[in-house]
Amino acid sequence: MLDDVASQGRTVRHGGETLADQRPRQLFAPTEAARSTRILLRHHGVRPLHLLGASFVTGRFAAGQAPPAVMAPRSLAGYRVEGDGDAGVTGAVVEYGFRPTDQFPCLWLVTSNPLGGAAAWNGQGYAGLVVRFSGTPGPANQVEYEIRDAARP
Repeated sequence: MLDDVASQGRTVRHGGETLADQRPRQLFAPTEAARSTRILLRHHGVRPLHLLGASFVTGRFAAGQAPPAVMAPRSLAGYRVEGDGDAGVTGAVVEYGFRPTDQFPCLWLVTSNPLGGAAAWNGQGYAGLVVRFSGTPGPANQVEYEIRDAARP
């Protein structure tokens, strides 16, 4: 569960596997931002994933809560996108590769949380990764991505 702060820095059982919890503690702190999306990443794969890039429509990553530079195999990670004011969308696109020098991502994640309230999220795995995702609507919404190797669904 996303709000389970008791497991931070330890291991968590999910989907029959033990995952190392690498979520930043600030991810669970309240926020004053007008729009906020908390993202949980459950990486069940056997290879590390390296951040290739992150971009915004509008908004920012919350202080100390940017996407992790590296997601270790079999780990939990997270980040938060925030925005203030009434202009546009608070949303981000985040891409990971198997190597930090990859030109093309193996994992693509997008979140969108517009002022109008029609939050959306999507994810795509490439090169043998499968992504499942779910989320909740609202000005302070949550999105969860489950990342697995296609050979081990």
